[in-house]
Amino acid sequence: HLRGSASLRYQGIEDLTWHPNGEIIVSVGWDDVIRVWDPKTEKLLKRLPAVGGSLSVYFSPSGSMMVTGHLGDQPIVLWDLETWTEMGTLDTDGVEVKCVQFSPDGRRLAACGGQEADAESPLDNDTGWVRVWEITDKEPAQWRMMEIARRKSIFTDLTWTADGKRLATASLDGHSRLWDVSSTQFDGIGRE
Repeated sequence: HLRGSASLRYQGIEDLTWHPNGEIIVSVGWDDVIRVWDPKTEKLLKRLPAVGGSLSVYFSPSGSMMVTGHLGDQPIVLWDLETWTEMGTLDTDGVEVKCVQFSPDGRRLAACGGQEADAESPLDNDTGWVRVWEITDKEPAQWRMMEIARRKSIFTDLTWTADGKRLATASLDGHSRLWDVSSTQFDGIGRE
């Protein structure tokens, strides 16, 4: 038993994260709702729409933005936390986003995912990708994107090194890979 433990009462949580100020937790799941919680009171503070459900949520290091990755062919959504409104989306090419994460300095956003091929899918095989966007003052749709990898496997998780120069990824093909993303040239090529 944990002394002072809290329970956020909601079934179906797929991912959750603390805000950098430690005063709220955001959870996402298979339903169409993003939930903002007060961990001290265990109260639900806010509900945000999540069309098709969400698998991943992460805050920028400054705490000014939040990103959510969604089920199905939904785009990645960026949220302005001053107003708790959608500030833009990033295209996923119809791939389900399994993980999203800002770099430690907040200057890049990484995402990974994959989609199983099925009778209704335009894909011939299971297809996954890892992408990194360079965050600028422009609208998210104008951020420069570098596709690090596209494979016949589904990427399930990723994490940055503390210096933000490398990414580690996990995929359903049984491999963990390290990627050098230190280049400032977003030429569409990552190095494994």
